[in-house]
Amino acid sequence: MAIIPSVIEKKVFRRGFMGYLPEDVDEFLDEIILGYERLHKENVLLKNKNAALAESSLASQHEIKELAKSLRKYSSLENAIHNALVRSEKTGEEIQRSAIEKADLIEADARKKAKEIIAFAELEKKMLISEASIVN
Repeated sequence: MAIIPSVIEKKVFRRGFMGYLPEDVDEFLDEIILGYERLHKENVLLKNKNAALAESSLASQHEIKELAKSLRKYSSLENAIHNALVRSEKTGEEIQRSAIEKADLIEADARKKAKEIIAFAELEKKMLISEASIVN
């Protein structure tokens, strides 16, 4: 049988010849009942608090797991964005380098053509001067 305050309160002792004084036993039992009631109520309260904390702990653990999952997702996303940025920087540098090389080739080709045009013009000039001196 579980000992709870009401069991102590209702307990009846058999009386024997030359036994304890019933008033002393009753008074002592009253003190025990009061102390035990207080402890019993405190125990019930603490059990309820413990259950509430356990439930809260489970909710917190679930929330922590969800936050960790989100953190992994955002870390992965951050890495992907970083890698994309690095690739785009390299691509931009390659495009710039290629454009400079192409511009250098175009400039070299233009200079070559300009020299050819000047050489041709010089040749025509000499021919015209030669023809003009023959005609005079």
